[in-house]
Amino acid sequence: MSEMPDIAAYISALEPRIVGKALQRVRLASAFLLRTAQPPLATVEGRIVRELRTIGKRIAIGVEGDHWLVLHLMTAGRLHW
Repeated sequence: MSEMPDIAAYISALEPRIVGKALQRVRLASAFLLRTAQPPLATVEGRIVRELRTIGKRIAIGVEGDHWLVLHLMTAGRLHW
């Protein structure tokens, strides 16, 4: 998959910035981006980021309480942090 080097680069850049730190806020640019409503997205705010993983073309962010945020970069493959 041609996207995999990009995903690995994002993981490498994100790890030192977020692992071990509290997730202050999650802002959703569009309600169409959310794939689940339970638990509410605000549940992860204030929790410590424990790990990052890749799931295929997705970036998975694991936080305290066994909650996960999963990002798919779609066709454009850009992450605005």
